Amino acid sequence: DVIYFVQAMAPGHLIKIGYSDDKIKKIRGRLCALRNTCAVRIKVLALRNGSQDQEKELHSDFASYRQWGEWFLPSAPLLAFIAEVPAHPFLDFVQPTYECDRVLWRGEIKARIAP
Repeated sequence: DVIYFVQAMAPGHLIKIGYSDDKIKKIRGRLCALRNTCAVRIKVLALRNGSQDQEKELHSDFASYRQWGEWFLPSAPLLAFIAEVPAHPFLDFVQPTYECDRVLWRGEIKARIAP
């Protein structure tokens, strides 16, 4: 299982602390869906192995910085925590450096890589 930290690249630069199971296609699909529903560009700051319970613990740890739902202010404590997360082998693979379209094909959402 993976916990991800995604930052909105807009005023406020809020950070989402989210969770997905460890299947890379599912993580990439989740981030693709997030890109399609977010009004601004996003950047994946970090991925770390962790459970859904650990994600909820992080939400509690940083509750004083919560703006809404799973989105938090980029506070010094949260940024310091993220900076200490070891590099994950799939971080570059899930970065939104490609244009993501939601395409229904055989019941799956696919990411289409732009040239």
